[in-house]
Amino acid sequence: MGKEKPKPRLGRGLASLLSGVTEAAAAEVSEPVMSKETVDLSAHSQAAASEGQSQGLTRMIPVDRIGPNPYQPRLTIDPQTLGELIESIRQHGIVQPVIVRPHGMNFELVAGQRRLEAARQLGLSEVPAIVREATDQQVLEISLIENIQREDLNCVDRATAYKTYQETFVISSEEIAERLGQDRTTVTNYLRLLTLPDEVLKFLRADELTMGHARAIAGLSNPQQQIVLAKKVVEAGLSVRQIEALVSRLKASPSGTSKVVAKSPNIVDLEQQMTRSISTKVQILPSRKKGSGKVVIEYYSLDDFDRILDRICGMDRENL
Repeated sequence: MGKEKPKPRLGRGLASLLSGVTEAAAAEVSEPVMSKETVDLSAHSQAAASEGQSQGLTRMIPVDRIGPNPYQPRLTIDPQTLGELIESIRQHGIVQPVIVRPHGMNFELVAGQRRLEAARQLGLSEVPAIVREATDQQVLEISLIENIQREDLNCVDRATAYKTYQETFVISSEEIAERLGQDRTTVTNYLRLLTLPDEVLKFLRADELTMGHARAIAGLSNPQQQIVLAKKVVEAGLSVRQIEALVSRLKASPSGTSKVVAKSPNIVDLEQQMTRSISTKVQILPSRKKGSGKVVIEYYSLDDFDRILDRICGMDRENL
């Protein structure tokens, strides 16, 4: 009997899922695509699409025949970078083809939202495209990987995309990490951002807060305190270390209103070393009594808790 097929992993990125087509396409169109060949969209359009898929060919497809990607994780396009792309396409043409999948008599975008939008704004009638078969799950995976690798997504859009993936296909954060070749803690940290108030998320979308700031602020359970700290970052330009110190003091205070005193650099350094060692947030909270205090280790799911136990206890851990 044959061995069971291993579960597919997408850690190698978009090219892994598309079986090398992306690299081949990039080589094919290293010069601007000038061909005026169009896809036959009559009764033979699906046969043409199938042929394009099997051979991985680049074809010119009318822009008005390409529908939007229903799983596009990027909710906004930066006008400045889009303008730069428009100018590049104006001068050099579209170098990298978009990827589409058959959709009835037309096509649906899989990857290349910015290129397609730039083409529309330039008034181009057609764009170079590769036609591929892809399931809904693969479309979402491709879109995520493309944007993650190019660092095109702000952290809120990325977190929202992970959440959509999780809810649409009913999978765990661990499975998301495995499918996309991401660290499990990374996925969990992004999902955790969505617990923050909308006002804080707005700062994140505008790049007025960093992922590091947001992770620290998410350590507080009081939404009002989260908003206050986010505003402090925006108004005073506080560093991530300063916010982490503020959060630690607020969490250590029963009322949450005590005057905040920053931790010593040595304690902050130790916290960072321990965080890196076990891949989760660690806080060292000194007490008033000299030489005493407590260490707080955060976990975000039962799987994460088991992983931390394995990391700390190793071979000495008893089977529970």
